[in-house]
Amino acid sequence: MKKKIKLISLLTFMHIIMFSIFRLLSYIYHFDLYNNLNFSKTLFAFFDGIRFDISIIFTFSGIFFLAMLFPFKKALPYKISAIFLMLLFNIYFIVLSSDILFFENVKRHISDEIILMSNDLIFFIDYAKGNYFFYFLIFFLFLLNYYSLKKLFAWINENLKYWQQKNNFFSEAATIIIFIFVSVFLIRGTPDGRPINIIDAFSNGSNQYGNLVLNGVFTAYHSSRAYKPASKNHMDEKKAFEKASKFLVEDYEYIPDLNYPLARKYKSLELKDEKNYNVVIILLESWTYKFIDSFSGSNYKVTPNLDRIYSEALVFKNFYANGQRSIFGITSTLISIPQIQGLPYLGKGLEISNIFRPAKYFNSKGYNTIAAQSSTRRSFRVSSITKALGFKEFYGMEDIPVIFDYDTHETPNFGWDYDTLDFFFHKLNSSEKPFFSFVFTGTTHEKFILPHKQFEKYPHEPYGLNGYLNTLFYSDYSLGNFFEKARATDWFKNTIFIITADHALGKFQKDSINDKFKIPLLIYAPDIISKGISNELGSQVDIMPTILDITGADSSFAGIGKSLLRKSNKRFAFLNNGRLMTLLTDKGKIDFIDSKIISTDLRDQTSLNSLKEIFYSIDQSIYQTIKKNKFFKLQTEQ
Repeated sequence: MKKKIKLISLLTFMHIIMFSIFRLLSYIYHFDLYNNLNFSKTLFAFFDGIRFDISIIFTFSGIFFLAMLFPFKKALPYKISAIFLMLLFNIYFIVLSSDILFFENVKRHISDEIILMSNDLIFFIDYAKGNYFFYFLIFFLFLLNYYSLKKLFAWINENLKYWQQKNNFFSEAATIIIFIFVSVFLIRGTPDGRPINIIDAFSNGSNQYGNLVLNGVFTAYHSSRAYKPASKNHMDEKKAFEKASKFLVEDYEYIPDLNYPLARKYKSLELKDEKNYNVVIILLESWTYKFIDSFSGSNYKVTPNLDRIYSEALVFKNFYANGQRSIFGITSTLISIPQIQGLPYLGKGLEISNIFRPAKYFNSKGYNTIAAQSSTRRSFRVSSITKALGFKEFYGMEDIPVIFDYDTHETPNFGWDYDTLDFFFHKLNSSEKPFFSFVFTGTTHEKFILPHKQFEKYPHEPYGLNGYLNTLFYSDYSLGNFFEKARATDWFKNTIFIITADHALGKFQKDSINDKFKIPLLIYAPDIISKGISNELGSQVDIMPTILDITGADSSFAGIGKSLLRKSNKRFAFLNNGRLMTLLTDKGKIDFIDSKIISTDLRDQTSLNSLKEIFYSIDQSIYQTIKKNKFFKLQTEQ
């Protein structure tokens, strides 16, 4: 058994060495992309990368390492395992080799192209055919296979006689069990929370560091897991970009670089003076239009504090979530990209592309940037997402003390809103000004736990509508406490509060667009933004452009949203419901499945063709610019 462990250790070490060599080759080959990393960060990235390497190695090769430990009496099972290990080694080698050349062209690691055989991968193959490095690698791989298999088979034949002898059953079983537990730990890559994913490589906020830590096998596998097949060849690529620009670009905007057709900037004559306003984005878990009295005219009486704010804020009553999952809401709100078929979201691979990173922008303007959520740090991988987007500070459930006197021993899966918002207030209050901040609540997520008898507005039911309404009552109380304290500060008058939800409540509602997607949006800044009610169509992707408009941004910005403070006759919303995508406009809606129209509900059927153009051109343009890494031009490239 000791010899088997020694062999597996040797094979694992051989894999790690290969991955590390390719990381070094990538670093040398693309040195100009990593030259902003100092020596210590570069060295740490190489060591941190081993964690990701081992995770992907044991994900695929671990089962064959395990097979080597079993006490087979014949050589064949061991030789089969050896062949599969070498086959996987070949695959790793080819993907890592491909990744170096792929990275050169799109400045990111291979993602789901590895299984899609998309235009990017075809381009790589054509490129590789004319590259002597490609032929050298193929020849080297052939020699390595021949030599390694020869050595492995010889080792198996030499040691088979020892394995045929009777061994201690309990010792062998214990070794196998321990190996399984160690393998699971190595695959997870972390002792707590969710297993590591692409986003965790960017946890220190550096794009260069993250790309150096990652390897092409890891990114290809994890991006492909999040992939849903989709056809994006609706029209000629140039035509798609032209039509998308027509719908996206307003009169007060222009495209500064045609190589990045979705990146826009305000015209100089329209540019506002920069304002050092504080910004607070409050994303409320499952807060739904229907259950907020001031919005829907209902009489649930569970949102008195938000109803009070409603009378003092700029309110948008025709506002929608872009999806039905929290992570989709986070992605749309923070980077103005809706979840479309064929693309990953933040935390599942979108972060490896060049996207507008709001906190990085505000950092460059002298802001402090703070993010927090009521759930654990790794829930939705928000701790890593916020770092990747540039937030300097992030806090989760582990950091938030419980200060409210709850009369339950249960803790909601996604944390307590009162404690989170109170903690968040104190972080803002003690922060340097100005600040750009984001907080995500969670108590209103099922299972609905009653915090205290004072919030039992309706007979409580942990999985029923009454339970939701009671937790909504508590969450609103928490919001009221936050604003009561904020109003007493000297920074309140200089702060823009964006209050909205991650998505609508899925349960207890009908199958309609409003019930599934309609959420509140309030811009609350009594001394800055005039109160009122707007019926402009909007969705979460419009939030970041609106913030940039209010603060007088002088940066180009990439996204499909528009400022809600400006009039537009070209408003639309992309709504994601799994495979079903809906284009919503003032003229009605069109439903698509896999880009095929399945239903329409239009006020005027003559508008069908123009609305199809909106969907197809923007859908295709988002997809292709992300795939080609041309969605946004980083400041270092400008």
